Amino acid sequence: MKIAITGATGLIGSSLSEHLEGKGHDILKLSRSKNRGKGFVYWNYKSKEIDLESLEGSDAVIHLSGESIAGYWSKQKKKEIQRSRIEGTNFVVNSILKLKNKPKAFICASAIGFYGDRGDEIVNEQSSHGEGFLAELAKDWENESHILKQQNIRVVNLRIGLVLSTDGGAFKTMLIPFKMGVGGKLGSGKQYMSWVMLEDVINSIEFIINSKDISGAVNIVAPTPVTNQQFTKKLGKALCRPTFFTVPSLLLKTLVPDMAKEMILSSTRAVPKKLIDSGYRFSYPNLDNVFKDLLN
Repeated sequence: MKIAITGATGLIGSSLSEHLEGKGHDILKLSRSKNRGKGFVYWNYKSKEIDLESLEGSDAVIHLSGESIAGYWSKQKKKEIQRSRIEGTNFVVNSILKLKNKPKAFICASAIGFYGDRGDEIVNEQSSHGEGFLAELAKDWENESHILKQQNIRVVNLRIGLVLSTDGGAFKTMLIPFKMGVGGKLGSGKQYMSWVMLEDVINSIEFIINSKDISGAVNIVAPTPVTNQQFTKKLGKALCRPTFFTVPSLLLKTLVPDMAKEMILSSTRAVPKKLIDSGYRFSYPNLDNVFKDLLN
C-alpha cells in the first residue's frame, strides 16, 4: 500500500515508517522541515502548504503530528498545543477532501487525556470524555476528522497512552532520576497510568490499517494499567535502584501546575477493549517483562 504519515520523524512516526517499509509498503513521509531528503514531502498547516499531487493515490493517511505537551503550559504553549492539533488536523483533512483519489482510511492520533481524571474507574472507548484542557482538546481534535466519514473514508482516532521506549518521549526523561537512584512515586502514587510499549503501538496501528472493520476511537494502551506506585516499584527493581523518595504533589503543582493536575497526578485507567475484541494480541500485555526488555 501507499501510506502517507505526518509526524514521521517523531518517536512513533519514525518507528512506524521503518516497520511498514520493512513490510514492503510505499511510505510517504510528511515533514514540516524543508529539505529532509528522499521520501519526505514538506507540509505546513500554518502557511497552508502541502504537495497534494504526492498524496494522490494514498491508501491510508496516518496523522501523528502535534506540538509536544511536555513542560510548563504557559498561555502561549497551550495555544500552540491546541493549534498544532486542531488546525493541523483540519488542514490535513481538507487537503484529503481535495484529492481526486481519496484514501480508504484516515488514522489520526489522539490521547487518553480524552477521559480526564477518572480515579479508579475503568474506561474504554465507549466511556464519556472528561473535564479539563486535555479532555476538551482530545474531543475537539477527534471531531476535526469526522467530516471524512461523509466521503466513505474509514476514520480511526488513536487514543494513545504513555509510550514506553528508551528512544524518546516521556519515559526516556522519566528514567533519568531513577538511574540516579532518586526516583520515586509522584504525589500519592495512587493515580493510574495507562502505558503501552512502543512495539505494541506500531503493531496495533498496522493491525488497524489491515482491519477494515475497525473505526472510531481506539485505545492504544496495554490491557493492564497500573498505579504510579506500582510502576515506580517495578522500574526501581529492574534498575536495582531505591524508590523510597516521593515527589510531593504541592511541588509538582508549583513547578508545572497545569501539567501536574492534568497529566502527572491525573488518574486514567483505560483499557483497549476495541483492540482486544478485534483479535489483536499484545506482545506486552503487562509490566512483567517490559523493563527487562527495555533496559537490556
